[in-house]
Amino acid sequence: MLWWPNGYGEQPLYQVEIKGVSGDSVDCWPTFRHGIRTLTLDTSIIRGEERNFCLIVNGQEIYCKGGNWIPNDFIYARVKAEKYHVLTDEAVEANFNMLRIWGGGLYERELFYELCDEKGLLVWQDFMFACSTYPDHHQWFKDEMRYEFDYQTKRLRNHCSMALFCGTNEVHWIFNSIDNPRWQIEFTYEHQYGLWVANILAKEVIYQNCPQIPYWNSSPYGGDLPNSDSVGDVHRWHNALMSKKMEERIEVKDYDTIQSKFVSEYGFIGPCCLETTRKYMGDAPLDRRSEIWQMHSNVFEKGTINEAIRKNYVDHPEKLSMEDYILYGGMVHGLMYGYSLEAMRFKEECGGGLFWMYNDAWGEVGWTIIDYYLKRKIPYYAVKRAFAHKKVTMREVDGQMILQGLNDTPDEVAVNGRLGYVSFDGTIDETRKVSFVLPAHFRGKLHMEKMEKRDYTKGSYMFYVEESDIDNIWLRMDDNRNMSYDSVKVEVMSSEDEGENQKLTVRANGYIHGVYVKGDLECSDNYFDLLPGEQKVILVKGAAGMQLEVDAVR
Repeated sequence: MLWWPNGYGEQPLYQVEIKGVSGDSVDCWPTFRHGIRTLTLDTSIIRGEERNFCLIVNGQEIYCKGGNWIPNDFIYARVKAEKYHVLTDEAVEANFNMLRIWGGGLYERELFYELCDEKGLLVWQDFMFACSTYPDHHQWFKDEMRYEFDYQTKRLRNHCSMALFCGTNEVHWIFNSIDNPRWQIEFTYEHQYGLWVANILAKEVIYQNCPQIPYWNSSPYGGDLPNSDSVGDVHRWHNALMSKKMEERIEVKDYDTIQSKFVSEYGFIGPCCLETTRKYMGDAPLDRRSEIWQMHSNVFEKGTINEAIRKNYVDHPEKLSMEDYILYGGMVHGLMYGYSLEAMRFKEECGGGLFWMYNDAWGEVGWTIIDYYLKRKIPYYAVKRAFAHKKVTMREVDGQMILQGLNDTPDEVAVNGRLGYVSFDGTIDETRKVSFVLPAHFRGKLHMEKMEKRDYTKGSYMFYVEESDIDNIWLRMDDNRNMSYDSVKVEVMSSEDEGENQKLTVRANGYIHGVYVKGDLECSDNYFDLLPGEQKVILVKGAAGMQLEVDAVR
């Protein structure tokens, strides 16, 4: 049986034993496990100057879903094996099939790659060069890098999870004279400031040691400029969180304009849960104006969370209590990640979406969906929904409502339900029955129709799906605070214990935004919207016998 990435099939690993016999002499190699698969990088022509950038596994195009992996602690030696198990388990639970090891970190220990083999997580492996120039005009440096590349490629080449080696993180992008003339670097063949290592040396070593593994010179790389949308991968920061314009940092619909062939890095920032915040703040007061708070807040935050809260929820976010700041800040973090990852997947010429970043090296208000103490942040659930192996999505394009179907699995999937306009209060329901078939490994348009002129602040297109393993969806047309919907209470229909867990069934008469189980508990889903009349079942981990409280974002 073949090995497949998570969601696309199974991950059988075979135990391999090798003996060498010569006369009376017998040599035994250490037993190891190995998965069988083929993998190539497709960079074929789309049209004109545009090229594909997608992975082909076992002859099947794979849409890469995941995040950037960084060291789990600034003190590497104190990272226990348990952390690797939890983080890779949580990645699989969130429907990842890829992790990118960022070039500013470290080559991970063997356990990480073994777990990725077991769980179907493809590895994009940067070599350890990031955001700097390097002295590759010195022979001693060239020799050192050759030893390093030789060792790491031989160590990693037989892992079935190993999908791609990449020369650097952002070196080509930062130090080219067109994108960043301020550096005033003049490249010569004798003095390439690190590009010789990525453009020549790494290729030589990979060709010798593992020519079956694709190599990419840098990230981002491709096209007339390294961060071009037409060829290769991009780091989307320019009209997103690192833009100088606040409106570009917080406008989620900007992600619908993506034309990139693969997004390998981009991100947004949000707070951790209250328990984690208290841990990393220690005895200091939970004061967002304090110096210690700023020390634990990402340097790129720059008031972005407050402005995103103001745009989507309430005036004067600076006056919110810590609990409300965490709730609203987590919700906008989830909105930005969930919507953007859907937008990338919606573009059928895009081969993957990896956000920055998955895990954290210390406690902070930052990019991640899993915090330093291994607790899920609010955006974890939005990412899980966006990456679902079986899914439908909606977008408005030029006045047309377009319904897309997504099926990563090897089995054909039937999708039945009701599609049409529904008012947020549930009094208008113009849905009709529809049925679609999603072939195995499918990503494509299912349906489109011209949208009627309506007040889309009072309702929207909604799709109620009969199949319980596919989420209901609705078409987002504006910011949450511009929507006109009544404050409807979520109704808990039933609760029952299932072993150590508790199963809740919740329902809504009208549209409810941001339904969640209180208490920082791990759920099968959380911080989700309920459509009018929708009934949803969620499993709360380790909550058997507990009195659970369900609320919604106001």
